Amino acid sequence: MRAYLYRSYGGPDVMQLATVPVPSAAPKSGYLIKIHAFSFNPIDFKRRSGALKALRPDTFPVILGYDASGTVEAVGEGASKFKVGDEVYLRIGQEFSQQGTAAEYTIALEKYVAAKPSNMSHEEAAAVPLAAVTALQMLRRAGFKAGDKVFISGGAGGVGTYAIQIAKALGASLVATSASSAKIPLLQSLGADEVVDYKTTKFAEVYKDRRFDIALDMTAECLDLFKVVKPGGSVASVVIAFSKESWTEAGKQGPGCEDLPSPGLFVRLFLWLSSRSLYNAASSASLSLYGVLLQPNALDLEELTKLVETGKLRSIIKDQVFTGVDASPEAFKLCESGRATGKIIVKVV
Repeated sequence: MRAYLYRSYGGPDVMQLATVPVPSAAPKSGYLIKIHAFSFNPIDFKRRSGALKALRPDTFPVILGYDASGTVEAVGEGASKFKVGDEVYLRIGQEFSQQGTAAEYTIALEKYVAAKPSNMSHEEAAAVPLAAVTALQMLRRAGFKAGDKVFISGGAGGVGTYAIQIAKALGASLVATSASSAKIPLLQSLGADEVVDYKTTKFAEVYKDRRFDIALDMTAECLDLFKVVKPGGSVASVVIAFSKESWTEAGKQGPGCEDLPSPGLFVRLFLWLSSRSLYNAASSASLSLYGVLLQPNALDLEELTKLVETGKLRSIIKDQVFTGVDASPEAFKLCESGRATGKIIVKVV
């Protein structure tokens, strides 16, 4: 099969297209999946650069990609939820860390695989798993409840476009976000009540009355977000503010899998040094701060499927769909540029 992979840490030059063996069989309690479409995310280039190796070192080669949509090709012993030919989507876990989704086939445990939404194409579905589950888990970790006012930094990104829609679907009374002027109409169509043009206006000034109950950080702007959330509120980030607790929560792999090991002394020290000033600032503002690392699972995907199938959640892929695994370099370049709106997709079949 064709795959897009890297054999060492580094810049864009270490990535390469290659022909590699198809996984020989479906794993126990899992599936071999024929991929119809996959997406790229910022974690792909962060991992390739080596930025995450202190937390989760790689064994090379590593096929890029974390989420995909496709059909079940083979069923492993102990798996019973799906049969050959069923359409599914997934965000892979840590058990097969070298086997990503930027390929024609992948393998995944049943606990990460859900039925593809019936009203989505494979391209639309492939955009959902990592970004939308991240948005859902950020809202939960921040303690979101119906009626809350929510601010989302960077609403036009992959996670942000889903976060706006999920917050509104779950009953937020006000959703505000930041984006460039060209993207304001799109975000309003997703349910954003207010959009601040970050190129001309500082949201920390607009909302200095601290009207929000929670804020979600996609852009490493926690210090400004502390200025817009009311005392007693909370801020959740997926880019900074990671702690030992973040690692511990993300490492809980669930029944049938071994949890990731607890962070060692070096990792705990690194996490503490890199985030203590933020936690101190949050405390001074009478706020709770959480660094969120994704916990992939099928149950959250099933919850999102309900929102999709009732018309409350859609994927923003625009003209960012590339055709064929061999188009991965071009798609990945756009992902790493930071200029994309919503998600970047590679259509395989």
